[in-house]
Amino acid sequence: MQPTVKELRRRYRTNNVQIDYGQPQIQAAYLLAYYPYYVQQTHHNLSLASQHHCVAHLLRRRNLQVTLLGSGPMPEAAALGAYRQKLRFTSSLKAISYDLNVHQWRSACQVTARLMADLAPNMTYEYEGHPLNLARLHALFPAQQNIQNSQLIIIQNCLNEIYRANLEAFKHNMQFLMNNMAPGSALLLSDLDYNQTSRCLQLLKQLADDTPGIATVFDHGDRLLEYENSFSLPFSMRRHLLTGKDGLIPKKWIRQFSLCLLKQSINKGEGTIPFPPMERPFSTQLL
Repeated sequence: MQPTVKELRRRYRTNNVQIDYGQPQIQAAYLLAYYPYYVQQTHHNLSLASQHHCVAHLLRRRNLQVTLLGSGPMPEAAALGAYRQKLRFTSSLKAISYDLNVHQWRSACQVTARLMADLAPNMTYEYEGHPLNLARLHALFPAQQNIQNSQLIIIQNCLNEIYRANLEAFKHNMQFLMNNMAPGSALLLSDLDYNQTSRCLQLLKQLADDTPGIATVFDHGDRLLEYENSFSLPFSMRRHLLTGKDGLIPKKWIRQFSLCLLKQSINKGEGTIPFPPMERPFSTQLL
């Protein structure tokens, strides 16, 4: 497994990331060496976003539906399960995943589903997956109904690849997404510190500013967020996989750019109702 982890890290260090996630060894290495940090990344962004009372409210919904785009094994769903474990009532989470390699990730998504029993024992978890290529024009049309029925949409750690693959299709699909979000729903966008990630998120911020009814919750698209990894590796992983030698060093820091948007609620008699300002400043520390 060590050679596969080294190869993954080599590829992730390039700006043009191209990986065949259908290979079982690649998936196993990804789950062991990256998945826990991506769960933390989503949890961190949820904590930031929830400082806006509208996002905090939707995250506390008894029944929550989330659409995940480019989510692979769905670490975002695991983060939502961990985040919602503090709810003191029985709840449900339905996660709908759209991914280019959705069939190859099926077994890994089952791992996420099994985690839910430990992460959120009072929560019913349901998930489904659909193939989708966000680098193609009109890619999101088949997902329109699920987008409109979701209270939260997350796109994490695939923006870099899609942005490079087909910029015009990417812009068109993101505009379609913003136009079809349900009133009161949130869009959470995040990727790691690649050169083009900041450019991508700044483009999306401009797109949001030009789209009626879209409000910004937080914008870290031009400022790198850096926070310490809080995941404690099991002894067996420290001994046999991420040993701290020969490039197999556990992550100490997580570095990302992120952006969170809200679709404003509509009052038919008065038009768009703007959200009130933040109640308190954002923190870059995990809550």
